[in-house]
Amino acid sequence: METRSIVIICLLAAAVTALAIGLGVGLGTKDDTPDPDAVYINEIKDQERFDCYPKNGVEEDVDRNKCAERGCVWKSTSTDKMAPWCFYPLTWGYNVVRDDIVKTNVGWQAKLQRLNDQPSRYNKDINTIQVDVEMQTDSRLRVKIFDPSRQRFEVPIDLPVPTTKAKNPMYDVTYQTRPFKFQVIRKSTGTKIFDTSYGGFTFEDQFLQISTLLPSKNLYGFGEHNHRQFRHNLDWKTWAIFTRDVAPIDEWNVYGAHPYHMVVEDDGNAHGILLLNSNAMDVVLQPMPALTYRTIGGIFDFYYFFGPSPENVVMQLSELIGMPLMPPYWALGFQLSRWHYGTLERVKEVVNEVYEADIPHDVQYGDIDIMLDKKDFTYDENTYKGLPEFIAELHARGQRYIPILDHGIKIEKGYATYDRGLSMSIYVNYSDGFRPLVGEVWPGKSVYPDFTNPKAIEWWTKELDLFRDIIDYDGIWIDMNEPSNFVKGSVEGCEVNSLNNPPYLPNILGYWEGDLIDKTICMDAKQFGGKHYDLHSLYGHTMSLVTFKALRELEPEKRPLVVTRSHFTGTSPYAQHWLGDNQSFWEQIGWSIVGMMEFSLFGFPYSGADICGFWSNATEELCTRWHQVGAFYPYSRNHNCKDMIPQHPTAFGPKMTKIVKEILTERYRLLPYLYSLLYEAHVFGSTVVRPMMHEFISDKATLDIDKQFMWGGGLLITPVLTKGSVEVEGYFPDARWYDYYTGNELEVVGGMMRTLDAPIDVIPVHVRGGYILPIQEPANTTFYRVGDELEVVGGMMHTLDAPIDFIPVHVRGGYILPIQEPANTTFYSRVKNMGIIVAMDSDNAANGNLFWDDGESMDTYASGDYLQLSFKCNNNEIKITVENSGFDTDLILADIRVYGMPGNPSTVEVDDATIDSSRYKYSKGNKEQDNLKTLPFSKRTEIILLQMAEYRYIDRYPSKRRLNNRRYKEEYEEWDRLWKPRFEVPPEAFNMPKVLRMASERDYIINYTMDPFHFKVIRKKTGTTLFDTSYGGLISEDHYLEITTKLPSANVYGFSQMRQTRYRHELELWKTWPMFPLDSPPQENWNSYGQHPFYMVVEDDGNAFGVFLLNSNAQDVSLQPLPSLTWRSTGGVFDFWMFLGPKPEDVVKAFTEAIGRPEIPPYWALGYQLSHDKWGGLAEIESVAKRNRDAGIPVEAFYSGLDYMYNYRSFTYDTRAEAYGDLPKFIKDLHMRGQKYIITLLPSIPNTLDRKEYPAYPEGIWQGVFVNNTLGASEYWKWEQDREFKPTVGKVNECIHLNLSSNRLSHRMSMSGVKIMPITERLCRHCMLCYTDYNEPSNMVNGTTKGCENPYLNYPPYAPNLRYGSKLFAKTLCMDSKQTWGDHYDVHSLYGHSSAQATHYAGSIIFANKRPMVVSRSTFSGTGMYSGGWLGHNKAEWSELFYSIHEMLRLNINGIPFVGADICGYYNASDEELCTRWHQLGSFYPLMRNHNSPGTADKDPASYGEPLVTNIRSAMETRYTLLPYLYTLFYHAQYDGNTVARPVFHEFPLEEDAWEVDWQFMWGPALLITPVLEEGKTTVNAYIPDDRWYDYYTKDSLPKTYEGRNATLDAPIDKINLHIRGGYVIPTQEPGNTTHHSRQNNMGLIVALPEYGNDLAVGDLFWDDGDSKEHYERREDDESDYDDMYLYFEADENQLRIRSDRRGLIARYPDMVLPVFTTVTFLGVSSEPSRVVVDNKDWPASDYKFERHQSSNVSRNYI
Repeated sequence: METRSIVIICLLAAAVTALAIGLGVGLGTKDDTPDPDAVYINEIKDQERFDCYPKNGVEEDVDRNKCAERGCVWKSTSTDKMAPWCFYPLTWGYNVVRDDIVKTNVGWQAKLQRLNDQPSRYNKDINTIQVDVEMQTDSRLRVKIFDPSRQRFEVPIDLPVPTTKAKNPMYDVTYQTRPFKFQVIRKSTGTKIFDTSYGGFTFEDQFLQISTLLPSKNLYGFGEHNHRQFRHNLDWKTWAIFTRDVAPIDEWNVYGAHPYHMVVEDDGNAHGILLLNSNAMDVVLQPMPALTYRTIGGIFDFYYFFGPSPENVVMQLSELIGMPLMPPYWALGFQLSRWHYGTLERVKEVVNEVYEADIPHDVQYGDIDIMLDKKDFTYDENTYKGLPEFIAELHARGQRYIPILDHGIKIEKGYATYDRGLSMSIYVNYSDGFRPLVGEVWPGKSVYPDFTNPKAIEWWTKELDLFRDIIDYDGIWIDMNEPSNFVKGSVEGCEVNSLNNPPYLPNILGYWEGDLIDKTICMDAKQFGGKHYDLHSLYGHTMSLVTFKALRELEPEKRPLVVTRSHFTGTSPYAQHWLGDNQSFWEQIGWSIVGMMEFSLFGFPYSGADICGFWSNATEELCTRWHQVGAFYPYSRNHNCKDMIPQHPTAFGPKMTKIVKEILTERYRLLPYLYSLLYEAHVFGSTVVRPMMHEFISDKATLDIDKQFMWGGGLLITPVLTKGSVEVEGYFPDARWYDYYTGNELEVVGGMMRTLDAPIDVIPVHVRGGYILPIQEPANTTFYRVGDELEVVGGMMHTLDAPIDFIPVHVRGGYILPIQEPANTTFYSRVKNMGIIVAMDSDNAANGNLFWDDGESMDTYASGDYLQLSFKCNNNEIKITVENSGFDTDLILADIRVYGMPGNPSTVEVDDATIDSSRYKYSKGNKEQDNLKTLPFSKRTEIILLQMAEYRYIDRYPSKRRLNNRRYKEEYEEWDRLWKPRFEVPPEAFNMPKVLRMASERDYIINYTMDPFHFKVIRKKTGTTLFDTSYGGLISEDHYLEITTKLPSANVYGFSQMRQTRYRHELELWKTWPMFPLDSPPQENWNSYGQHPFYMVVEDDGNAFGVFLLNSNAQDVSLQPLPSLTWRSTGGVFDFWMFLGPKPEDVVKAFTEAIGRPEIPPYWALGYQLSHDKWGGLAEIESVAKRNRDAGIPVEAFYSGLDYMYNYRSFTYDTRAEAYGDLPKFIKDLHMRGQKYIITLLPSIPNTLDRKEYPAYPEGIWQGVFVNNTLGASEYWKWEQDREFKPTVGKVNECIHLNLSSNRLSHRMSMSGVKIMPITERLCRHCMLCYTDYNEPSNMVNGTTKGCENPYLNYPPYAPNLRYGSKLFAKTLCMDSKQTWGDHYDVHSLYGHSSAQATHYAGSIIFANKRPMVVSRSTFSGTGMYSGGWLGHNKAEWSELFYSIHEMLRLNINGIPFVGADICGYYNASDEELCTRWHQLGSFYPLMRNHNSPGTADKDPASYGEPLVTNIRSAMETRYTLLPYLYTLFYHAQYDGNTVARPVFHEFPLEEDAWEVDWQFMWGPALLITPVLEEGKTTVNAYIPDDRWYDYYTKDSLPKTYEGRNATLDAPIDKINLHIRGGYVIPTQEPGNTTHHSRQNNMGLIVALPEYGNDLAVGDLFWDDGDSKEHYERREDDESDYDDMYLYFEADENQLRIRSDRRGLIARYPDMVLPVFTTVTFLGVSSEPSRVVVDNKDWPASDYKFERHQSSNVSRNYI
């Protein structure tokens, strides 16, 4: 059996076995291959080649000779056109000198000697080099490769230098000596994270190259570039690293240099590698996967960081290069900037507009236009007159001002800054080392400060100090410091030499010029720290460092804010970074997210892009969306370019103004959380803007997520990034996620993408469950949003609404986020009330913290001058602990929002002191304050719990009526000691497949937690969590089992038999459905005849799955609108079988494959059947038969009523002449007419009559087939007759019930017709078996005539929501009765199933090789293998038509396709209209039977007269015409497991409107039935799925406008709407009065062409003798071994093709009248079909005729 999409979960006990796998790493042995290079070259794949001619690897001008000159290999590629033709051999590089490895205090070192015969590349080889391996810490390794004989340039950054070797390193370093190759290996897994075994290791003066294989393709980092995606494309990409003044538009090297990357290994571990080298370089990525470093100077100085998590890697990098600087609190506010406001008055206008609009605004910038002639440290007193006073006004309003400074100092005598610098000799010089190099930037000719010169710090500090005397700035923005130059090199040009024109030029912007000096200064320029060739990419870093030190000296107690454009690894302890001069294009928003996440990897937690874009004109929509994203940039600044239209928040009018205000208000509310994250980044080196994979590394889908980002671990932002979108797709990993704004929980099944609402004024932000976020209340709030829980389906894509005013933001369960009431500046918001968002995870827990200080002092953490609170929430307790109280504050904790907690917190503790519940109140947002005792961080506290909607609760305590706690505690526990092992449904009932090994490929993932135990089943492809037990608890007691699962959608179907108002469950009604078979007509809310513990869910993406609980005990299922369901059972085990589809029909097919496929009913059973519970005698049946025969009604079979028996005894009939004396003759007469007779059997056997007259009882005693009492003896039940049932002979009889699970019973029943009495033999040999009634089993007394014994089974401590409450034995047997399979308590629900099994087996013996026709009233999932089912004793009411469709569909998905309801109703009289409409509907029940109750007027068609007879006959003729199609559907049900009658959505699962359609249904995939279900209606509402449809009667196609929507169709009293789906071929047959006659009539085909002409119409026909059992079951090669015929049809506009796959029926039954096809009707043709092909042979055109009309006909005898 295929188990790929089936999950079997049997919760018997919990056990975890730990499997330890040892991975050994050792040195390789010498390769004995004579020529390893030859083997390597011969076997190499394209992607494994390492380029030996990187400038033009596959260009035509690289020929074999040039390649050979370099000592490399020339070979054309085979598949990858981008792979190089010239590549390195395996033997290349260096050997270890004398194999001498020297141990050191921190590791080992080795001297390497260059291979003698290796050609030189640029003739400056370094023949001897040294490798130093330093095991610096357990998680950090350094490998340094350098020239030991001559000092080469090394990056001058102070880094820690350990003096001892790490004690427990996470890594090993192995090596090969000849040639030298080394591998860095993760010890725990054996993964090689760095492997230099290939790639042409080279160490020349100006060309250094080393290659490494990568352990996975999940590579991130390297910068600075404008990367389009976060995870690198390894398809032969080359990234140059060299700082340059160029806008981040294309993929060139831009402002900063970060030769650092991170790799996430395939097992989820992560590592980072830093190459500490500042020279220009290339990093080449190739799909092997591998990377190659090529740098043109310095040394190889590698640092490796071993994580193992991505977040650990970043923290380890920061530990090395320095923890990032914590910005002042005010820098977290919104900031405004523009190049060229023009005048100070315009600046004031903008600032006042924003202020008057009440938009938060903390910082205003001054760009170069404030300067006098673009000179640093000046301002223009004409255009910016009054600037110092304006800055003072800003300060008075709590705002800040930051001016720009460029690197270029204008050459102008008398310009004091220039003069002072010149006198101090602090400028970069020409190569002569004396003259200041002159370039040109904004002020014109300029010189460049040399920030490596120690005197530059003094000079720069003095200039900043003097500047502060002019304007009171708050921070410094440094720009153009790559360094930029508007001329090439200098105004004098540059010398042509190996520094300006190196022999190898990396792939930098401008490389085609052949030099490094484009838009910068000469590489041979002299600086204090060395040549600019080596220092170029460090210019911005050194300027940042000097600026930081200068500001620190000017204000030692204050935290400097330095914002720099250029930077290097290690700049983050001194300066922050923005992403440069971007453009006002939509794609740039998404790229900014990638940029932020990359700078998080580089150790820059405070970054952001220019909101709305710098270059070009922004549109209102773009600017609105960008503000939404920018509100979640740590550095949130709107910056604009000269000559572009304004784009500040009020620039586009009131709509955008309002939206921007709202989203910035939310930013300010979350600033305490952001500040706490920045504290963690500053102290621990963690990230703030966090890629999703950092938190969910085990979810591989997160490795590619770069359109969403997180703040820390607790907040997820899902912005709209495309024009015109009002929804957005987001991926949600497996966690609880809550809508930040409302608190609604997002339904996530295992990690998933969701499309989120995102109106223009909202950015989606989500709080992660399990986190507590500190917040502050907003000022001027017009609407207070409460926290409802948002439903998530975990690890999956979701489509979320995102109108223009909305950005989806989600909080992650398990987190507590601090918040604060916002204001227009942080100066005022910091004194507002605080709060927390508590987002519960699946364990009802959450954690968080708040860091708080004065917001601007330096080193408050080191000095202890801060307040730190930790928040913890477990179940219903919130605990707040003051971890450090070094900062005094009067802040008030005024707002606690709890997401996902089912109820109010029971306690709130502060520093272990419980706050009296009388001292705070819960409300739905109405903030009521009480005078609470002063807390360490506040004067008063107000607790506001946002009440969850009712549907968040799981009913953990069923009603007292059903759970008798007293009995359970006082009595049950004592008796429990005697309890035997738990019952499981025996294999005799269900031969479920035995799985011997785990499926190698699975469509699902199972995750679990151990304490407490929860598990989740996740659809692997989509991440949808299908089954999630983390809600509601798991209880397993002897008489009570409970489990709750969260559902991925509200589209739940299944569970029966009980009366349900809709086919799709109405979860909002909080229904509890009991399942425990009971002799009770279907009534809403109560249990009825059968039990089917199976449900199907259609997920929101149209995928479907099913869950079957193999448990036969009494149970109920509670459905809740969360959505969720809770299963409760009174015994057994939780044995879940899951079927993952993904289509609804696939679910049913897999389900029936497990429980058993239904048998095809005999063909005659598809005809119309008449029944009555009390005909009154044979004369009445004969009369009914005759009048219907005369009326032309095709009656196929008659049922016996209960009164046919002798005194209600099974296996007898009443032989009196006035009763059923001539019954055998009547049956023979029916057979002569091609009709059948069906008897009724009861499971109760009378025991009080003469044994000689009724041998069934003594034979049953002898065979041991009766249900016994607790002592093992047969027990008595009573069958009581009321007046209508009381026969003329006999009296109240005591009966015993058959033990239908007895192995002997089947044989016993099979012999009944032979051994009981001759009259039974005569009867049974002529009837076509039976339907089994009252087999719930029914009982007319409760239990037995003597009562029941064991109270614990008959009155269990928990009784499901049954009709008769806790009395399980009501109207049935005692629960402590004994059966072969177990106590009746456990097998009660299987009684009907076992009776169907036994009856089916008996029938197969009596009617050898014939398919028995068994119909059972009580069924269980899978009974369809043995029996059909009918829906029980309904009423003659219009509502019953509607209900019958629902239950028919439910039994179909439970593997019982042969099903139908009593047409015209069992109880009560039926009027003509109702009976007409019911016959029309019943003509499409798979089991079509008219059944009537005693004492009710006749309801057979002929009893009504005209016009009813004509109308009903018309409907029946349609059915009989379609019987070949119906029979073929049953073939597919048996062979493939399909449904016969199926819901519309089974065929159209992606159409959401179809999910609720339950007033229509389909026969198979091709026929849509739309009955009239209401009185007096002559039209009907029909849902027309999105496909082509033809009216069955007129053959006209429906208008295309109907497709995919509801339409009103005419439905006069003589018509039921029936439509054929385009794309299908349907076999038909001329109808007859019985199937015996119709099967001999001519056949036809209806070819309904699909909507598109190139598509085909397909269909098939299964045909056999109609009742043999072993028809298609033979599977030998010889066609004659099949007892059937199978035809396949295929048609397009031009031809019809018929293929006969099997024709064994012809060979086996040569005398059988075979079907003759005489008519083929084409629907939807545009021209005359040209060919008819039968088994690849053309049928002569002369043999058929084509007539052109709307419904084209082709006629011919084809077979």
